[in-house]
Amino acid sequence: MKMINGLIVAGVAALALSGCAGVSDDDLSCNTKLIYEGCDDGASGGDSLITLNNNSGYAIESVYSGEYGNNEVESANIPTDSGESFTVNSSNCDNNQILRIIDDENCAQSVSFYRGCNQTAVFRVDNK
Repeated sequence: MKMINGLIVAGVAALALSGCAGVSDDDLSCNTKLIYEGCDDGASGGDSLITLNNNSGYAIESVYSGEYGNNEVESANIPTDSGESFTVNSSNCDNNQILRIIDDENCAQSVSFYRGCNQTAVFRVDNK
């Protein structure tokens, strides 16, 4: 048991050191699942971005980000229908953040995440 706990702690530490980490608040009542996939180098000249790919059968109606997940994300691609995606600028980097989505069934989910500056936080939404 001590060895398993040690491996878990080592894995979390490795994520934190790499500049990427995420934890979901998994709402069991939703028919979708918001997943933090990690981070990539900034897609456009080192910008800090957020990308979300909607692989579910539901539309994502609203998206929020920021320290408390209460800043509405604006994009021409929100609402984001099934099979669509969006990428937006996110200047809040090197801080803990929350990405919160609300789908077309009015079900909200959020993921706490951290990523360094000049990185793109990558998320996807799947069917449960």
